[in-house]
Amino acid sequence: MASNQQDMSYQAGEERITEGQSIGDSSLGWEYPPAVQFHSHERVREEEAKRGRERER
Repeated sequence: MASNQQDMSYQAGEERITEGQSIGDSSLGWEYPPAVQFHSHERVREEEAKRGRERER
């Protein structure tokens, strides 16, 4: 029951969570919406690639 309510509140509050990214952190169990997570993972990969190139020099 509780997890079902979380799913519903996630769908209903998705835009609100995108605007205030930190409201969900510990209580809802995710830090950012999937779209924001995806972009941050991409950024991490780019940073790691840059560091790797710097190490090779």
